[in-house]
Amino acid sequence: MCRIRILRFQGFVLEILKVEGVQKNFRMEGQEVHALTDVNFSLDAGDMTVILGPSGSGKSTLLTLLGGLSSPSAGRVLYKGLSLYGMRT
Repeated sequence: MCRIRILRFQGFVLEILKVEGVQKNFRMEGQEVHALTDVNFSLDAGDMTVILGPSGSGKSTLLTLLGGLSSPSAGRVLYKGLSLYGMRT
């Protein structure tokens, strides 16, 4: 099983982004693909963060979720305490 590693270099203490129990599943060629499983982390203002992992580990999938381009199959992504997927423009 591939794993994504998130390295944090501590900055301020204001939580900007929180990811709780995020999962992302796709259907590909009739098979269920579990791209992300139970991802949990938070980012504080001023943090410098690196997302590392081998090809196919879910780095790009995670970034599309964090950017609001895709929604998770399960779990929550919070931006400044508000659900990223509950926001309206």
